[in-house]
Amino acid sequence: MNGDDIRWIFFDVGETLLSEEDAIRDRIRQVIASAKARGYRFGEDEVRQALERSILAFAPSPMRAAIDLLVEDAEDRKYIKDKDRLTYRFELEKPYPDAHRVLEALFPRYKLGIIANQLPGTAERLREHGLLKYFSVCCASAEVGLSKPDPEFFRYALKLADCDAAQAAMVGDRIDNDIIPAKAVGMRTIRILQGTNRIQQPRDRSEAPHAEVRSLTELLTLFETPSFPRRTPHPGSEDHESSSPGSS
Repeated sequence: MNGDDIRWIFFDVGETLLSEEDAIRDRIRQVIASAKARGYRFGEDEVRQALERSILAFAPSPMRAAIDLLVEDAEDRKYIKDKDRLTYRFELEKPYPDAHRVLEALFPRYKLGIIANQLPGTAERLREHGLLKYFSVCCASAEVGLSKPDPEFFRYALKLADCDAAQAAMVGDRIDNDIIPAKAVGMRTIRILQGTNRIQQPRDRSEAPHAEVRSLTELLTLFETPSFPRRTPHPGSEDHESSSPGSS
C-alpha cells in the first residue's frame, strides 16, 4: 500500500456486507432434491466439496460449476439448473454482525459505494437491512448492464462517483470478481476473508490484494493507518441517502 489519499471505499455485497451462508445451504438442498429426482444420491458433503473445487478453479458461477462436476448427463444438468428449481432466496441473507457498526464509523470520513453482481432491487434490499443510508453510489450489475469481472463496471462506478481510481478502494471476497478487475483499473484492493470464497488463492503475485482482513471490523484499523489517511468530509455528508443508476 502507498499513501494515496483514499476518498471512496466501494464494497461488494454478498459475503462482504451480507452473509449468504443460509442462502447457500438452501441452494445446496435444492440441488440435492433435484438431483434425487433424476436418480442421483449425493449429499451435502459431496456438493460442498464440488463447490469448493469450483471456487478454487475461479469458476464464474461456482454452484453451477459444482453441478457440472457432480452430474455427467447434460439433460440432468439442465434439469437441476432450471431457474425454477435452482433459486436464490434473498430473504435468507443477513448483514454480518459488525456491518452496521463499521459502516457507521467509516461514513463520516469516506464516501461509500457498492459495486456488486446483483439482481434488480439491490438498493431496496440494502434499505431493508438498514444499510443503504451509508452509500452514495449503488451499482448493481443487473441495473447497470455491466458485471464483474469486467473492469468497465468498475470504471462506470468511479465515473458515477466522480472519483479517480487512485483515490478509491475496493473491498470484496472474491479474487476473480473483486481484486483482479479493481487492480486493473488502478484501485486499492482489500480482500475480506469470510464466506465460501475465502478459500480462493491468488494464482500469481499480480492477483494478490493490497491488503487482507478477516472481518469488516478489521477495516477500521486498516483505514486508520497512514496508507489510508482520512479524507476531508464532503459538503453535505450528513445526507445519508443513496443514489443508484436509474433511480429518482
